[in-house]
Amino acid sequence: MLEGSLPSSSNPLQMREKMYLIAVGYYRSGDYSRSRQLIDRCLEIVPDWRQAITLMKSIEDHIKKVVYVMYVGIARNSW
Repeated sequence: MLEGSLPSSSNPLQMREKMYLIAVGYYRSGDYSRSRQLIDRCLEIVPDWRQAITLMKSIEDHIKKVVYVMYVGIARNSW
């Protein structure tokens, strides 16, 4: 959807900003996988960008929680 505007950005910093904002949108809508892909691309452009690093940590924390809940659910069902 919005990702169609990415190729029109020749400036890497503008592209980074757009990718970050789209990643935030995916994060808020619950598409953590796609959000993470875009954040990875942002960090390829600017590896020490604090906002992107913070969002990446939030994504990873959420994924860990989901995996833990799934693991607990499986463990309970196996009893």
